[in-house]
Order: sequence, then structure tokens, then C-alpha cells
Amino acid sequence: MSVAPQTTSNYIKNFPFPTLRDKQTYVLKEIDAAFTSGYKHIVLEAPTGFGKSPVAIAAALTLGSK
Repeated sequence: MSVAPQTTSNYIKNFPFPTLRDKQTYVLKEIDAAFTSGYKHIVLEAPTGFGKSPVAIAAALTLGSK
């Protein structure tokens, strides 16, 4: 199963909160770049309170949408 091409704006559009922190935007851009370049798996390591869950939700909604 291949991943459909997406854009960073799709990840941001699917972010579950009205605003993103700068580092969350950066991570979403990195996730987009990784999947665009062919990676199939991503591991996000970040400290407590970073907002990993909303980042994961945005990625899941973006990659799961067709």
C-alpha cells in the first residue's frame, strides 16, 4: 500500500486544535518530507507536553484521508 501524496498544509488543516506551536509545525513538515521521500514509518520522540498526540492525530487524518 503506498501513501498518497500530501502537502504540509493538509497536515496543518487536520491539526485538532486552532493553533500549533512552532515545534509542532516543524515536526509536521518533517513528517511530510519523510513520507514524501519514501519513508513508511515515523518515530516521534519528544518531551512530555510537546503535543505528540495532536501531531499524531493530524498525521493519521491526513494519511488516512483519500
